[in-house]
Amino acid sequence: MKRILRSLSLLSALVILSLLPGAALASLTVTTNQKLATRTGPSTRYDEPGTFLYAGASVTAVAKAWDSYNEIWWVQVDFADGSSRYRVYTGLKRLNVNIQSLTEERNLGSDTVSSAANARYGPGTSYAPCSLNVPSGVRVTVWGRENGYSLVEYSDSRISNPLRRCWIPSSCLKSGGGSSAGGYYNYGLPLSYASASSYIRGSDPSRYIPDRLIDGDPTTNWQFSTNTDPLGSGWAAVYLAGASTVSSIHIRSGYWGDGSMTGYFRNGRPQTIAVGFRYSYSYDFSDEVFITLTDYTSSLYWQTFHLGTHYNVSAVRLRIISAYPGSKYPNDIVISDVALFN
Repeated sequence: MKRILRSLSLLSALVILSLLPGAALASLTVTTNQKLATRTGPSTRYDEPGTFLYAGASVTAVAKAWDSYNEIWWVQVDFADGSSRYRVYTGLKRLNVNIQSLTEERNLGSDTVSSAANARYGPGTSYAPCSLNVPSGVRVTVWGRENGYSLVEYSDSRISNPLRRCWIPSSCLKSGGGSSAGGYYNYGLPLSYASASSYIRGSDPSRYIPDRLIDGDPTTNWQFSTNTDPLGSGWAAVYLAGASTVSSIHIRSGYWGDGSMTGYFRNGRPQTIAVGFRYSYSYDFSDEVFITLTDYTSSLYWQTFHLGTHYNVSAVRLRIISAYPGSKYPNDIVISDVALFN
């Protein structure tokens, strides 16, 4: 009887440990079925560390991550290549693994880099160093904590693909690697990141990325072109820091960059938006609610729309159905900020 009780206690402890924020994820050894093309995060939107290994090589699969941009699974893998070690992401198609056997990674909240941090491709000095550090003052989303390091995500204008993930010492974060409140900023429900069907890339590739929708700054914005995504197919999605009840949305529509109506009218802005919901038990967006935005005439302000009550929402998508054309840039559609409320 005592042996059974000890076994049950050990099992309970392991279950509790697996639920703790930042606890290491269960992993397993798998083989590759082709060369290992990699990204620092789970999407083609992230920068590329390189292509490694060969078909039949053994790697450790750490966690799975859903890519809503390409609608595929990615796997966080850990491996050695020569004298260097890496923990990065690769598409599921490159591995011989049952995706259901892996734990899905989760957002651990937001934080701020308090001092410039040397970055690595894994949680420790045994991993290869990254060529770029993470500057002080950068706002990051934390996706993992291990061995005194944190896996952070942020937008980096120094690289061609603006999104980047890397591991930095947790001591370089404002929270010191402890539990953070979560969320991108404090207006409305906490948000973790945003994605989009496309965005305009100028001389600064990070200028109009989807995350500008949730930075709380009216002078920044997400922009896409109807030349790339025709009306009805262009969309942006914002992801909550945790599943929540959502009943209304606030939108800063159009270009607010210089605070003037002149700048606002030069760019296109949404007229009708289909707001869809992704629930915690699904990877699809459904239950679209159609809203019509007012075109500002003399001043800029938040527009509020009641959406009904939706439970267990993990993300909200804004699909642009129609737009008010801009006088100078008729095909560029702009939204400055989005906030969600329960």
